[in-house]
Amino acid sequence: MNAAFTVLGALLAAPLALVALLYGALWATDLLAWRGAIREFNARNLQDAAAAVDCFKRARKIDQRVRIYDATAPLVVAIALLFTRRSAERLPRMFARWDNDASLNGDGWGQQVDGKWVRAVEGQHPGVPWVSYSDPAYTGDAYYARGHHPRSYWARYVWMGWRNRASKLSRDLGMVARKDGITLLSGDMAIGTRLAGHFLLRHGDTYHYKSVRRIGRFVLIRSLGFKLEIRYKMQAAEGPVAAVLIPVSLKGWKGEA
Repeated sequence: MNAAFTVLGALLAAPLALVALLYGALWATDLLAWRGAIREFNARNLQDAAAAVDCFKRARKIDQRVRIYDATAPLVVAIALLFTRRSAERLPRMFARWDNDASLNGDGWGQQVDGKWVRAVEGQHPGVPWVSYSDPAYTGDAYYARGHHPRSYWARYVWMGWRNRASKLSRDLGMVARKDGITLLSGDMAIGTRLAGHFLLRHGDTYHYKSVRRIGRFVLIRSLGFKLEIRYKMQAAEGPVAAVLIPVSLKGWKGEA
């Protein structure tokens, strides 16, 4: 009996330790990288700098409210998916705070070319219709879980348990923005892992700052405020915008050497 309790305790301790580790890492990243991100922003001497920093602080408070759901997502989502039908678009209501702002089936699209599914991230084929991961007609795999259909347990777990944790709650605590009300104050909207630079967007008293700095084979990405970038690029005229606090993120450089 004692051995059984020991095994059970070990099984419970492992995921709880993971949650504690992730929660601590999120807090540490915030504490250590926040000031550096603000220093970088202020050093650019951009228009509306003071108002933008106030906005970043509001977004930071929202991120801190979401953080416990973010940290517990790897454990809770693993359980929630056991009660989620393959045909579902959302997690069961009792797990709503860990849901995704796009869909539990991901945000990807694909095109069927010569009987083979080609992901959007692999290139585009003019004249071929796009099919959403949530569309029952899509039978390919997910770009974030190669070899697994977007509705499979594993793909959903990767998408919501690790890659996009508690993103719907962050959006619900955010704000509503109109596309025609967003102004590019500085920079280039084309920045990413192939192009270094920055941009600053404004919508009323709400701002979104993003910077990409190349460091050898990597890029250092910072994103602060509210995700106006997404609304700016979307076709819909109006919609919710989530808070974002990414004081530091390291990704691989995909541009020219």
